[in-house]
Amino acid sequence: MAGDATVLNSGENGGGTLMGIHWFHPPVYIGTDRPGFTYVCTNVEGAAAELMKWTKRGPKWKEAFEACVALIKGERTPDDVRKAFEAAAEEEGLLRSTNEVRAVRQPLKDQEKPPGLTGWESGGGSPAGPTISG
Repeated sequence: MAGDATVLNSGENGGGTLMGIHWFHPPVYIGTDRPGFTYVCTNVEGAAAELMKWTKRGPKWKEAFEACVALIKGERTPDDVRKAFEAAAEEEGLLRSTNEVRAVRQPLKDQEKPPGLTGWESGGGSPAGPTISG
C-alpha cells in the first residue's frame, strides 16, 4: 500500500525515518475530542503531540513521554514509542481497535466533508474512516 510505513524501513517492523519524521507500523488508533473521529497515529511526532493534549497523565503516559524523549537521544526506536503510546492510550481510555474503527465508519457524501479531513476520495474514504490532519 502506498505510504505504508513498512516501505520506508526496508522491511523492518520497527519503523524508519523519512524527512525528519520517525514512522512506526502498525498505526495506533485513538479517539479524539470530536465524537465519531479517530486519529490514526503513524509516527513519533504525532504521538508526542497527542500525549501533550491529554489531561490524565498516569504511569503509562509518563512512560510514553519518556520514550519520545529517549528516541530523540537515540536511546529508543520508533516501535518502542509506538508500544508505549498504545499503552498510554489504553490507560487514557482512548485506544480504538482497527475492527472498532471500521465497524463504526460511515462514508461521508462530498457535501458533508468538513474541512481538515484527509484521505477521502469520491465515494470512499480511508480504511479507518475520517482522520484529522495536522
